[in-house]
Amino acid sequence: MGLHKFGWIIKNSFFKVFNQNIKLKERASREDLKQLRSEMVYAEMGHIIGFTFIIIIILIKLWSALYMSALIMLVFNVIFNLYPVLLQQHNKKRIDTILKQ
Repeated sequence: MGLHKFGWIIKNSFFKVFNQNIKLKERASREDLKQLRSEMVYAEMGHIIGFTFIIIIILIKLWSALYMSALIMLVFNVIFNLYPVLLQQHNKKRIDTILKQ
């Protein structure tokens, strides 16, 4: 699944209520964009920390020969931690191009 589809799912499902700080107004000023970008950095760091922590748990499960459990955790870890990081990086690049203009 691509980032655009994932972004659409986030915007049009119950996931949109999780982080209300990352929301763009229709007429956002430069300061609004800078604040939004900094909020995205904090959210991205949280997802990276969560991703790393779950990867450690997955490695422990693999070492214990719990392969199916490790695979399920890996899939959910990618969906709930890696995809949001990639989506936030993509959106930060878009904000940076707007701020450069």
